[in-house]
Amino acid sequence: MRRILTMAGAAAITVLAVPATASAHTGSGTAGQTKCNADWYVNPDETALKPKQLRSGMLFDGPSLIHHKTSGYTLKNVPTRDSFTAHVYAGSAPLFKMETSNPYSTVNKTADGKWWSSKIAASEPGGQSNPVGSPAELIGKGAYTEATTVASFGVGYGNDTGNKALVTSVRFGSRFYSLACKPHHPHPTPTPTPTTSPTTPGGDDGSTPTTVPSGAPQTGDGSAGGGSNTTLMAAGGLVVVLGVGGGLVLWRRRSQN
Repeated sequence: MRRILTMAGAAAITVLAVPATASAHTGSGTAGQTKCNADWYVNPDETALKPKQLRSGMLFDGPSLIHHKTSGYTLKNVPTRDSFTAHVYAGSAPLFKMETSNPYSTVNKTADGKWWSSKIAASEPGGQSNPVGSPAELIGKGAYTEATTVASFGVGYGNDTGNKALVTSVRFGSRFYSLACKPHHPHPTPTPTPTTSPTTPGGDDGSTPTTVPSGAPQTGDGSAGGGSNTTLMAAGGLVVVLGVGGGLVLWRRRSQN
């Protein structure tokens, strides 16, 4: 059965989603796909533990973990308001984790909000079987001191197998990180069309073609000499009429004789 869990505080709480206010998306890949979560990483000796990036989050299948760098925190002042949203497919949910410097170690947060370190014997206070209430309570135990700093936070499984979960977001302090990786389809930028000044057409020798003056007489065929053609046509009609009239006069005289 698929469960949706948020690990925060004293118990696992069933939720629908955690609102994301900060995204870890950076860069761009090929085929319209965003190269997501580049600021989440695994150490050089942990490459086999890197979870699989899916569209909706990171898939933790068996031993796997992921880190995000942080700075300026010690065990005494590190934010304890941290959680993550996980869709559990098999086994249990992964753990919220922090890496420390001086000494280097991994501090784990249990499902009920307590803390333990593998650098401390399991039965001792701060060990896996005897976790403490806050990271600050680890100071003075094992090699932890007030100068111990927190170098990163993250999520992961231990060495146990049979666990599988999809982690969709992580909260550290007041900030949320989305682990989704949605496709990105960039819109092409239109190329501006260059503008050119209109040129005056000319002949082969570069001269400007002759145009009809605005005051010239116009005919149906657009020529300037159309008026002369009209005069010739009228004169031809008059000759025909006169010829016909002369013939009629001659015929009448002959008939009278």
